[in-house]
Amino acid sequence: MCIRDSITPEEENHIIPGRDSFYEDPDLKAMGVNQAPVNSDIFNQSWNRGHCAPSHIMSYSDNAKKSCYTMANIAPQWGYFNQQPWEQLESKVASFIAAGNTSFYMITGVPHKDLSLIHI
Repeated sequence: MCIRDSITPEEENHIIPGRDSFYEDPDLKAMGVNQAPVNSDIFNQSWNRGHCAPSHIMSYSDNAKKSCYTMANIAPQWGYFNQQPWEQLESKVASFIAAGNTSFYMITGVPHKDLSLIHI
């Protein structure tokens, strides 16, 4: 899965605060695609649901924020790394965008076992 999006300084300066609950992506579910269960035992203190498209940066609208909490937008991430250096990097990128320096284009995702299926 690959997620491509962009964000402008105006959007980054209009952030909807708070966290949402994770949920299965209804489009993938309708297509019969298996997703990690929302309450999977793999996610705990050691492993977090790491957002591929960062929730803070994508919180400029209700729809964008909600889409960040689908199970299709997560990858298991070591808890300390997710909550410390990665969160700090996301905050610095968000501040850079909000300062009006540039629009930001992101392409995120995790590798698929069959790399021939990946198209950017």
